[in-house]
Amino acid sequence: QLGGLLSLYGSRLAGVLVTLIFLPLYARLLGKHDFGLVALLMSAQALMMMLDLGMAALASRDLAASPHPGAARARWRRAEQLLTLYFAILAVPALIVTWFTEQALLLGAGCVVLCWAVTLQSLSQAAMLARGDVHRAALLQGVGVLCRAALTAAALQWVEPSLRVFVASQLVGALAHLAISRHVGQPRHQDEVGIEAEPLRRLAHRGLPLFFM
Repeated sequence: QLGGLLSLYGSRLAGVLVTLIFLPLYARLLGKHDFGLVALLMSAQALMMMLDLGMAALASRDLAASPHPGAARARWRRAEQLLTLYFAILAVPALIVTWFTEQALLLGAGCVVLCWAVTLQSLSQAAMLARGDVHRAALLQGVGVLCRAALTAAALQWVEPSLRVFVASQLVGALAHLAISRHVGQPRHQDEVGIEAEPLRRLAHRGLPLFFM
């Protein structure tokens, strides 16, 4: 238990290092205007992880109570599907706002996909912790956050110091982080056949009380 606690603190330390080391670097490379937009985007990421329809909390509870690996995987994937639908709906007003503010639609779409990937990564970490895979969850989170920050810093330094490059590099890092977390974290069982998928509406109804708590 002590080792797991230390691992979690280590993953939190990675976030602190990003704040202390990489954010000042981003500010220096991007300038005041673009860094202000970056700060807004990072705040939006944090907000969307909170506004996840209660899926992280619900998945943690369901997976911790599920002794069947196939059922656990099915519940995890169902939560991902609901969040994907949720972000697809949110993308419509986001792209409309992008259009009317004369920003690039591709950049706006990239921001939405980035928030989606970060939110699903948060769900993945919660699910792995619920399954008792504390060390790997903490390692993936800490290393993933640092690698994404380093990739972004390298892209801004060597490609172009712009908001477009920031979003693109963050998106590549977030998608890679999510793919690795899903591959490592989801139970490797093929016995999902016969497990009835929970309707998305019912899943949302179960998650909303946890979302408002």
